Amino acid sequence: MRLLIYMKEKIIPFLAMQKILEQAQAFRISKEAKKELNYILLEQGERIARKAIKYANHAKRITIKEEDIKLVLKKD
Repeated sequence: MRLLIYMKEKIIPFLAMQKILEQAQAFRISKEAKKELNYILLEQGERIARKAIKYANHAKRITIKEEDIKLVLKKD
C-alpha cells in the first residue's frame, strides 16, 4: 500500500524543493523539476521509513529512532 505517493497534493512545499535545487547550484528550475524531486523524495522517504519500521520491530520497539534511520542508510 502506498501511503504518500497516491496523495494528489504536494506534501513537501515547492519552496523546499527550490531551496534544495539551488543549494545544488541550479539557477533556473522548472515547476516540473520541483514536482519530480518532490515525488522522488517522498518515494525514497517511504522506502526508508518502511525499512526503519522493520528494524524497530526487530528490536521489539514501536518507536522509530534515529538509529533505525541511520541503519537503513548505512545498509543501502
